[in-house]
Amino acid sequence: DIGTIAVKSGPILYVSVLDANAAPIAGATIIGMTGSGAPEGRWQCGGEGTATIRQGHRCRFLVASADGYALSQPLSTEPLGWRQKEVSVILGEIGRRLSGTVTDVEGRPVARASVIVESDSLTVSPRNLAVGGLSTSALISETTDDHGNYQFDNVSSSGISVYAWREGKGCATERVDASVLSVVADIQLGGVGKIGGAVESHGKGIPDVLVSVLQPSGFAASARTTEDGRYVLEDVPVGAVRLCAKHSSYSSVKADTLIPVAGQAICNFQLASVAMMHGVVRREDGGAVDGWRIALENTDTGFYTEAITNQAGSWTVSGKIPRTVGIQVYDATGPGEWPVLTLRSVNTAAQPVEVLLPGDCLATGIIRGQCSFAEC
Repeated sequence: DIGTIAVKSGPILYVSVLDANAAPIAGATIIGMTGSGAPEGRWQCGGEGTATIRQGHRCRFLVASADGYALSQPLSTEPLGWRQKEVSVILGEIGRRLSGTVTDVEGRPVARASVIVESDSLTVSPRNLAVGGLSTSALISETTDDHGNYQFDNVSSSGISVYAWREGKGCATERVDASVLSVVADIQLGGVGKIGGAVESHGKGIPDVLVSVLQPSGFAASARTTEDGRYVLEDVPVGAVRLCAKHSSYSSVKADTLIPVAGQAICNFQLASVAMMHGVVRREDGGAVDGWRIALENTDTGFYTEAITNQAGSWTVSGKIPRTVGIQVYDATGPGEWPVLTLRSVNTAAQPVEVLLPGDCLATGIIRGQCSFAEC
């Protein structure tokens, strides 16, 4: 008789790495990447060119590499479903060699500069994965030697860009034609400058706003505003720069500017309305306000939303809220057809919105907040 064994196993992917002739590549490496391009896992293939990957990793896609081959095309894990499936990854032909020298504005070699290769089709062979967070296509990086030289092996001929950066020296990007076996790409850094300014709303500085550099691509820098809403970013590459100002209580704003060599640019931000609004409804006699309906509306913009108070009378709404809204309060115990209180114009920057109702009469009320007109 043949016995039966029940094995409980989690979702599994069996990934086979093959060359252009569909032959397995022993010792190939499977690299898992997150959506931001950061490495999430690494698996080594056995003698048959297959690796076993169990669910539990945050991999958005997989790529494969092996000595003498260009990197594979990315394999998205989302449509696979992690249900004990077998998939194959094909590696390309042997790639080219890419080398060059990085110099500063005055033409002097720059040692210890970071050099990153980006590919339009993710067909570069990774030497290391220490560049996660830049982009999903930035898979290999290198540091120049004492003479400013760098070198990459096994680079594909498809859509190659070389990005170089050194703190205090700036950055530069060169587009490369890798159609020949050996490519030389010398890169001259453009220098750095300084950028600063103020972040305000309704004429007042906003503290703790995160101001980040979005472009040039690959460069990362950020600073938070001071108590008076001022910020400064040092050593930002010269030329066109895109910034973003972000705060949890305001809508994010982007701005473009130019930074001169060894100079300073000024970029100010005016943040729009809050992304969240909250308030509270109370009665002087301590009567319950649980389940009351709060309606917010701006007829000029078409904005409308509702909230329900909790046991403490608090309510919260989120979204892109206009600077002014009308607020109506409906009694949960009444018919609900007519509001017991109407606030015609409330400044959403004045939070929380507090409404105090006398316990013996819902026809009158005391409104605390910035209201241009109230109807009780």
